[in-house]
Formats: sequence, structure tokens, C-alpha cells
Amino acid sequence: MCARYELLASVKELKDYLGLSQEITFPLPQKEIFPSESALVLTPSPNMMELTIMNWGFSFLKEKKRSLVFNIRVESFSQKPYFQKLAYQNRCVVPATAFFEWQKKGIKGLKWSFTPQDGKFLFFAAIYRKANPLEFAIITCKAKKPVTDIHDRMPLLLPKDYVKDYLHFAGSPEELLPFLDKLPVVHIKGHNISRDEFLPFDRPKFTTRD
Repeated sequence: MCARYELLASVKELKDYLGLSQEITFPLPQKEIFPSESALVLTPSPNMMELTIMNWGFSFLKEKKRSLVFNIRVESFSQKPYFQKLAYQNRCVVPATAFFEWQKKGIKGLKWSFTPQDGKFLFFAAIYRKANPLEFAIITCKAKKPVTDIHDRMPLLLPKDYVKDYLHFAGSPEELLPFLDKLPVVHIKGHNISRDEFLPFDRPKFTTRD
């Protein structure tokens, strides 16, 4: 899963990296982004893509309790029509400079940071819905090395050259999963943030995933 990530860059650095010219104001950098917080995401536009401000997580009211779905398993696209429809119609991409996972160790968890081996940014496949404000959820997949030693899930990473292809995917809903399965591997590296041990019950209690 992905419950925290960071975007340690200015808006100008992100725009320059992606070749964007739009004007947008947002308080970057963000050291650690939590579910429910506002973040910058990439959405399709006539100019291929643009930056949009959204809240992280789909907010649902269930049995008078508020829940927040901030991760969507890629497998859900073939199992849950609601998410399949959003994946076909409302795709977005989340830029990041790192994501975090926690390794179970005794009663505590050790915090790990995963960053790109080459380049400055990572790009997470995501979907959004037209709530007020707009909301997005990060797509997760089965973990790959080096995350497999820490957790069984991770964000679905897009190579930079495939960001526009994902945003403007023109195939059928049934063709989207094969497209995602064949993406080239994005190479990342991980390191333990040993000074920042983490108690699992300290996570925000309202957060969840599909």
C-alpha cells in the first residue's frame, strides 16, 4: 500500500521537468503527504497534461462513519465496476520524490523510504473522481524488488515516458490492465530511516483502502 509520500521540489522544478508552462500556485515542497491532504496531480488536457490540485482519498460515509479510500488495488479494475469506470474515464498521475513503507519488526515498524535510482521524480498511476473538492486515489500493485522485503504492495509506478500514454489511454476498459502489466520497470532504491521508528497504531485511524 502507500500511506505516505513526499514531493520535495518546487512547482517550477516539477514544471520544468515535465515541460509544462501553465501557471499554478501551490505550497511545495511537501515533506510528507498524508491521506486527506491536498496535493498536486497530473490530469489530461488539450496540451497533453496539466497540474491540478486534489485531495488524497475518496471520502465515503458508511453506517454514519466517515472512511477514506486512498489506495485502489489494480486488481479491482476487473472486479469492481465503480473503480473500473473511474480507471477508464478519470485517470491521473501523482508526482513524487519518494514513498514510504513500514516494515513489521516486533511491536514496532521500521520506516523505509523508496526513491528513484535515476532522475528526480516518481510517477504513481492514480484515478480521481469529481467530488468537491476533487479527490484522487493511488493505484497499488504487487510489490517488486526492493519493496518485497518490506511490504507486499506498492504504488504502481509509471516511467516518465509513459505518463502521457496512461493519461490519454485510448483502448477499451478491458485493454487497460494488459497495458499496465506491460509497463517497463521503474528502478528504485530503498533505505531505512532508522531514527524514525513508527508505531502502527499511530497511523490516522480514518484511513483505509479498497
